Amino acid sequence: MSEDALERLRNRTRPAVETRDLPLISPESSENPTSNHQFMRVETEQETTSWANMETKQSTVRLEKNLTQRINQLCQSEEISREVLFESLFLYFEAHNSVQNKVLTEARKRDRKRQKIANYRRAKSMIERFGKDY
Repeated sequence: MSEDALERLRNRTRPAVETRDLPLISPESSENPTSNHQFMRVETEQETTSWANMETKQSTVRLEKNLTQRINQLCQSEEISREVLFESLFLYFEAHNSVQNKVLTEARKRDRKRQKIANYRRAKSMIERFGKDY
């Protein structure tokens, strides 16, 4: 680009546009509460600030293939992320003592099953590597 063209671009003036006040909910739409439109709840500044300061940590979770597919289908149909589903499930779990015993019993049963599978795979791998004498 030549120097003259660059100078023309730098020196050009942009048209002025008036600022507009755009509320989230227009007065016309609030008159008809039975309409099919969904309105987002306007959050207070304090709520917005608390959400903006939320910290997250990435973690990898290994799940059974069948469960992963079912979780993905549920999340897709409900239009939520898996992370939000897991967070909500855990918060519900913490808040309801009556559910905790049942969930932990199932978790311990699944843990024992996974440990057995892991031990079997480890032993099988060692036999394949080192022979039956190991």
